[in-house]
Amino acid sequence: MQSGYGCLLIHGLGGGVHEITPLIKPLEERGYIVAAPSLKGHTGDWKDLKTTDYKQWIFSAETALLKLVQQCKKIFIVGQGMGGLIAIELATRYNIEALVCINTPTYSRYIISTVLSGKGRLPLAAMKNLRVLLAKVKPLMPRIKIPVKIAQSEDDGTSRKASAAYLMKHIHSVVKQPSYYTNVGHAILISKQGQELATDIVRFFEMLEKVEM
Repeated sequence: MQSGYGCLLIHGLGGGVHEITPLIKPLEERGYIVAAPSLKGHTGDWKDLKTTDYKQWIFSAETALLKLVQQCKKIFIVGQGMGGLIAIELATRYNIEALVCINTPTYSRYIISTVLSGKGRLPLAAMKNLRVLLAKVKPLMPRIKIPVKIAQSEDDGTSRKASAAYLMKHIHSVVKQPSYYTNVGHAILISKQGQELATDIVRFFEMLEKVEM
């Protein structure tokens, strides 16, 4: 038997479930069924990340999504960093109610410069796969017509404000809600403004629920 709302939370490249954990309790308190899978290869050991590719990362998220589809009538997806790219890809193939993209990169040159500067750590193979995923997802963005919230850190070197602007321009949703956060880095939800972002996301979903009533 299906319940009401479900939410898939997708962490970023080289990160883990801890990046999106602060959202789990607020959503569950509202009655959501929440799925927060660990993407293939994201064990904390770079050796494991080196031996996986973007298709396996998508498959990890998609497997969790399919379980939600069986349990819930309506599903939202939240993606942190690369997780936002996976969220977009899945939304072009499944009936999703809304998306939230948190510091989702759209320019590979920023990712490369961040890694080369020593501010980020990613295996070369993972970077190559991220670039392939980005190239696959960017042409899909105009197909997104569902409501989207775009959360962007003012000081994130991986995605930068230019990425948020790209998403705002190329996603063709009528409802696009940008929000910006300062001095929080890449993983906003586990920063000092994490609670603020979590509240903003819950309110975004609440707004959509009211519209549907």
